[in-house]
Amino acid sequence: MKVIAQLKLETAPEQANALKRTLETVNAAAHDISGLAWNTKTFRQ
Repeated sequence: MKVIAQLKLETAPEQANALKRTLETVNAAAHDISGLAWNTKTFRQ
């Protein structure tokens, strides 16, 4: 299932930086998990 939300946030610069770092961390983790699932053929489990 895909969930897509489009948002426009008005943040202070330090909040924007913290959010960017958070999203980069989440994306890196998702990338690593996807690679693991691909290598072990364990999709949808």
